[in-house]
Amino acid sequence: NTPWIIKTANIQFLLEAVQQNDGADLFFTATHLANLLKVSERITVRHNAGQGLLTLFEKLELEQRNEIAVELMKGLEIGNLEFSKYLPLYLGQIVLMLHPEELDEIVDELRKLVINGDEKTASVALETLGVIITHYPSYKDRFDESASDNQARMKEMLGILLMGMANYRRIVSQESFRCVEVPCALM
Repeated sequence: NTPWIIKTANIQFLLEAVQQNDGADLFFTATHLANLLKVSERITVRHNAGQGLLTLFEKLELEQRNEIAVELMKGLEIGNLEFSKYLPLYLGQIVLMLHPEELDEIVDELRKLVINGDEKTASVALETLGVIITHYPSYKDRFDESASDNQARMKEMLGILLMGMANYRRIVSQESFRCVEVPCALM
């Protein structure tokens, strides 16, 4: 029942407290921001929470990053586009701060959502893949990973988008085409 303007101000206070290390718990703050991103009714609050989460995310330990990413992945499955449509923009960038094995698990989960999810879930999963692919060049130097593994993951993600194009559900197919436009322009 907190007004959106107070939530927005509180996000800024939390971020400042973490930056100044005033005893603010980094993981608790990141979890709170992820929750606001998932369920807040106001778009402004969601975007502020998402931006704040992106600024904090690299400071978290790898296990904590994975835990938050998994929670946000669950948010994709809500099925209500009013809530889940804002997740891909931030989730797609957040997962690129995960360890390669965990990123591979996320990509595999996104594939499952595209194949088995309803149209809304498949659409937000495809949009998340599009964001990941768009920002993927920044990932190659983040972890000690071979170029061939990095390229194989990119091919896997592009393959999922192509699979979406061939989907029998028109909305899923359209979303795949929309998502492919941006990543292909980067190559």
